[in-house]
Amino acid sequence: MTTSSPARQHILVIDDDVTTCDLITQYLGKEGFEVETVQDGESGIQAFRSGEHALVLLDIVLPGIDGFEVLRRIREQSSIPVIHMSGTHPEEVDRSRGLNGSADDFLNKPFSFSELLARIRAILD
Repeated sequence: MTTSSPARQHILVIDDDVTTCDLITQYLGKEGFEVETVQDGESGIQAFRSGEHALVLLDIVLPGIDGFEVLRRIREQSSIPVIHMSGTHPEEVDRSRGLNGSADDFLNKPFSFSELLARIRAILD
């Protein structure tokens, strides 16, 4: 008798900080997720269009188009869960703007990976 393991859920990380992307990839990989990372908004939109992802982690400050515009473009096509992240704009205004733009959650950087995991699981479960 063979049993198959459940498919690994794919997470798309759009963040220009390579170190952050690497750490998220390592941590979520150990938790059973497949992680794809891109470092700018335009590449993030292209990666999102593959339709492979269960959730998007989206930084606000990105080269080219910012995270608010990326979210707006994603929402034109999908209701995929999106968690906005910000290290340089933790003000309440940006949090409100992200959530009012249909983000599902918001994390201030730096954040604990256990909190990130809990938020991801709360959204996906």
